[in-house]
Amino acid sequence: KTTLLLQAASQLVQRGLRTALMTNAQGDELVDTAMANQRGVPVVEVAGGCFCCRFPDLLKGLQYLRKEIKPDVILAEPVGSSTDLMATVVRPLLAYHAQDFTLAPLTILLDCTRSTSSYATIVDYLYQKQLAEAEILGLTKMDLLAPADAEAKERDFIKRTSPLPVYSLSGRTGEGVSAWLDQLL
Repeated sequence: KTTLLLQAASQLVQRGLRTALMTNAQGDELVDTAMANQRGVPVVEVAGGCFCCRFPDLLKGLQYLRKEIKPDVILAEPVGSSTDLMATVVRPLLAYHAQDFTLAPLTILLDCTRSTSSYATIVDYLYQKQLAEAEILGLTKMDLLAPADAEAKERDFIKRTSPLPVYSLSGRTGEGVSAWLDQLL
């Protein structure tokens, strides 16, 4: 997720848009934040719990970015185990902070190099919940698959998740990122 969001931030800057990143983790030290800092991307982190559990910290970070950095776009990366983002983050932001922020559709990113058949029951539950919340589906690391496998996986997700927009994305090469950003913007 982080590599993809840093690629997206780079492309947004190339479009002339000031961009910042919100990172999130259950622990206290975020590698994602360090990666953003190394690339010169303004970043605020919410550590010690997911965005929904640390919603006041999320708001504080968003308000800091808005006031101090003044970005045109803030990319937010919740922890990978987050579910119910619509109810606990998106809807409260829309209901109480719509005058401060315009929200893009919620993109759920799926690592296409992982086989879901080996997921433990609880992990599969999280996966299914995240998929159900998606307004856009991003299939990541597609460049690591054989072309025929990537095409088959994309067709499968388009069929399974219709009418959701589905994007094949690569944070490493940037493939598909521009079209996804067009949809978000």
